[in-house]
Amino acid sequence: MAHIFKHPEGETKGIIIFSHKEWRFFTGGRIRRNLAERLPGRNKEIDVDPVGYQKEYLDKISKRYFIGIHFGGYQFRYQMDKVPFASNYVDFVLSVESTLPNLSPTIHRIPLNCRNFIPATFRKPSKDKSQHKVWDYVTVGRDVQFKNYPALLDSIKKVLEIDPEATFLLIVPSQKKMKAGVDSSLAERFYKTFSIKEQEQIAFLYLHPELDIGMNQAQLIKFYNMSKVFMLFSTQIKTRFFTYGEGDSRVISEALCCHLPVVCYDGLRGGGKDYLTKDNSVIFESYDDAHLTLLEARERFGDGILDNPEQFTREDYSLERLHGYFKEFYETKGQSIRRRANQHRPPRRADPLTLGRRALVARQTQAHHRLA
Repeated sequence: MAHIFKHPEGETKGIIIFSHKEWRFFTGGRIRRNLAERLPGRNKEIDVDPVGYQKEYLDKISKRYFIGIHFGGYQFRYQMDKVPFASNYVDFVLSVESTLPNLSPTIHRIPLNCRNFIPATFRKPSKDKSQHKVWDYVTVGRDVQFKNYPALLDSIKKVLEIDPEATFLLIVPSQKKMKAGVDSSLAERFYKTFSIKEQEQIAFLYLHPELDIGMNQAQLIKFYNMSKVFMLFSTQIKTRFFTYGEGDSRVISEALCCHLPVVCYDGLRGGGKDYLTKDNSVIFESYDDAHLTLLEARERFGDGILDNPEQFTREDYSLERLHGYFKEFYETKGQSIRRRANQHRPPRRADPLTLGRRALVARQTQAHHRLA
C-alpha cells in the first residue's frame, strides 16, 4: 500500500512511500523469475515480464513524486544495488543498515523506520501514577516459529526450578489464520512443560482471532508497566525457499519506552538491537544459558532502566527528525520543502505527516495491535 507524506506544490515534488511488500513492483519481475527457476516442476516461462506496465505507471508517479520504500525488517535478499530497474525509480529508503545492508549509492537512506515511531503513550508512568509490578518477566509476540517459544518455555522452566516464586506474563496473539510459519503446538507444549503448580506463576494470554479477542494499545501499555523485564527469544527459521525472522522488533522499542530492560538473543537480526546497551539490556549467546541471563536482568534492573531510549524510538521525538531528514533529502535534489505556519505544532490526525505515520505504526488501535 502506498502512502502520501507530502503532496506536490508547484515545481516541488511530493513524497510517496511504499512498503517493502511492494518491492517486487520495482524489480521488473526479477525476483519472481528467480523464484520460478527454483520451483521444481514449474514452467520457467510462467512469469511474463511486467516491465512494460510497471514502467508506464512509475514514469507517471516519478514526475510528481519522490518515491521511497519503507523496510521494516531484516532484508538480506533485497539487494537494491543489483537491480538497475529499481535504482531508476526509487529515490530513497526508510531503513537502517542493520535492516537493509545492500543499497545502491544512488538511493538516499533515511535512517528511520517503524520502530522509531512508537506512540507517545508508551512511557513509564509518572511517580504519582506508578503501577505495582505484578510480573517479573513479560514477552509479547505472535505464535510464529521464529519467536522460538520452545527455547523460551524451557528457560522459564529452568528459572522456576531456581526461583519457584518468579512470575511470567506471555501475551501471544494467534496467527492461525496465516497458517504458514505458525507454531501450532504452542498451547500443547505449554501445558506439557509446566506442572499445575508452575502454571500458577505464569499468565498465558493466548489471543485467538476467531474469537475476536484482541488487546488494545492502552491495555498493552499497562501490562508492560506492570512487569520488570522484557524477554524476546526470536531466531531465524530457514526453509527451502524462504528465511523467516524478526522485523525491526517494535516490541523491543515499546518495552524500552516503558523503561523495561530487554533480554534477547545475540543472533537477533534486523534493527532490534540497535538501541540496546549494557545499561538497558542483557544479551545471551546460547539458548542453553538464557535462563541465567533472565535471572541476571531481574537482579540488575529490578527498578527499571535509567537511560532514555524513547528519544530514539518514540514518535514525539522522531517526527521532527523525519522532517529534518526530508529537508536534507530535498536539498540534495535541488528543491526545498516548506513548512506551513502551523507545522511547528504536533501534527493533527488528518494532516499528511500523520497519514504517513500510520503507514509506519500499522494501525495502532486495531484489535490485535502489531505485536511482532
